[in-house]
Amino acid sequence: MVAIYCRISGKKAEGKDVSIEDQEAQGIHFAARLGQPYKVYKDIGISGAKNEIEDRPEFAEMFSDMKKKSITSIFVIDQSRIERNSRIWQMFSYAILKYQCIFYIGGNLIDLDDEETRLSTGIISLTNEFFAKITSRKVKTANRLNAAKGKGHGITANGYKKDKDGYLVIDDIMVDTIRNIFKWSLEGIGTYTIAKKLNEAGVPTKSFQFAKKYIIRTDKYTGRKIKYPRSKVPWRGNVIYDMITNPIYKGDRHYGDVVAKIEGIISEELWDQVNKNLAKNKKNVGPKTKFHYLLNGFIFCAECGSDYRGKIKASGRNTTYYCKGKSQGKTCESKRGLNIPKFESFILNHLFESEELYKKLSNLKKDSDKEELLKEETHQLYKKKEEIDESQKHLYKLMLDPRIKDDVRDDYLRVKMDFEEITELIKKSEETLSMQSQVKRKARIDKIFGEFNYTLNFDEIKKSVHGIIESIQVQHLPEQKNFVVQINYRGFNKKSVFATDHNQMKWVNMSHHEVIPLTSEDKSEQDDLFDFLAKGKNWSKVELIDSLKHFNVWRDELESSTYPELLNEVKKLGHEGESVVNIETSNIVLNKEHIYNFNSNTS
Repeated sequence: MVAIYCRISGKKAEGKDVSIEDQEAQGIHFAARLGQPYKVYKDIGISGAKNEIEDRPEFAEMFSDMKKKSITSIFVIDQSRIERNSRIWQMFSYAILKYQCIFYIGGNLIDLDDEETRLSTGIISLTNEFFAKITSRKVKTANRLNAAKGKGHGITANGYKKDKDGYLVIDDIMVDTIRNIFKWSLEGIGTYTIAKKLNEAGVPTKSFQFAKKYIIRTDKYTGRKIKYPRSKVPWRGNVIYDMITNPIYKGDRHYGDVVAKIEGIISEELWDQVNKNLAKNKKNVGPKTKFHYLLNGFIFCAECGSDYRGKIKASGRNTTYYCKGKSQGKTCESKRGLNIPKFESFILNHLFESEELYKKLSNLKKDSDKEELLKEETHQLYKKKEEIDESQKHLYKLMLDPRIKDDVRDDYLRVKMDFEEITELIKKSEETLSMQSQVKRKARIDKIFGEFNYTLNFDEIKKSVHGIIESIQVQHLPEQKNFVVQINYRGFNKKSVFATDHNQMKWVNMSHHEVIPLTSEDKSEQDDLFDFLAKGKNWSKVELIDSLKHFNVWRDELESSTYPELLNEVKKLGHEGESVVNIETSNIVLNKEHIYNFNSNTS
């Protein structure tokens, strides 16, 4: 596979540097010439003069892939994309030789094992470093001169924009909002309350003006990429505080030791008054408390599909995983949350305090049908990626035509985001396909179960849990005062369904069952199951089936029986001295003395 590395240190004037899009297009064209698949790595707004590989995320990822030998060659348009730092060049050259990777600059093979090539590229590296330092000095000097003239660079402050000549001028769209913020602060309203007022009034932040309409964030533990609309970016108290204390709003634009006079949005007297009064509005709350959430990013609502997110108040009175659907404007009936310590204790108990789940997962055979389905899905995703790539290239060419309107640029950015999303879907699909290997699955769960213990730190415990669980779906049944929870296991075509009441101390397993002779213990579990199902107002079989449709409780293992038929058969067999009981794990009863609370010592 060809690695295409693209880097640009910032927004350059036309003709001064090769755009990221051009670098990528040249790399893709080169990979097509070789007839090889490719992976694009893009560091945007990052200097090549940085001293550490880790300071350049995509460059660091490419280094990691080189070590794994998942890439066999690297393409850049010129050496300065790799570095403007001789130390980084030495490390890169060493890695190329050690991991036997082929290096191309602008399509030309660079043999770093050749002494003359090493000498010439070393000289180029020193030149790049020298050029970077000279350029940095020039840029800083130019920025100081521009700042003294009242010109801006980079992202402007809220309430300001740049005119066609680069001078900072007041942005009429946000000027009333800025003035209201200062007015409210002078009235004694705190910064977080001001943020809340703006959010409740639907006042957009500056973020909505950016060309890219979405922010992509990657969950630290799940790796899941989540797309947030910029229009939904809320005001925050710390942003309000930074705005109030910024002297630009009284007309003083600071750049280092340079202070330039520009048009102020408020008077100097008002700015001084508000900042003098600000300390009175600020509550002395001490350092912010950091809370631990074991399952954030993995719990989803069966009603509306939104995340369940942990929320703990400093008082400790409210500790719940709650559905975000209502706050996102969706109609969702999940009004009640799951108690965090109890729910996390149930999950840990289910995973690690019995060997039955481990044995069950260890003995599951590879699902050939699912493997074939995944292969076909991956193939279709690649086809879709090619179509999107063609659209992206076509729109990019149109953008170069000055006669084309701005909406083409918006279309290009939208298609580009679609390309990134489908690339991520392919990556996830290939990872899931890889997990279908019987040997890999067994090795993975052997490692997790074998190394787990409760003396691990929180991050290690969370990593273990997320290594087994793919996702958790939750349905709240308010009339029955119950929750139904489906656990999906990572890399296995396997699910478990549990149910509990609002107290969350007893969890009844409702997954796969089989008929076996009834023992007193089995009879107790059966009674628990049917007592649970019968609990609540006007519980009917139809309502039970409807409420569990999200969870596919009936499967091939239940043969052709429908759920009502199975339920009747269970009742009949119970009277005859046999029972349908769980063959996967027994019901789980939590002990009050053994509720795991990862936030009990948080301060």
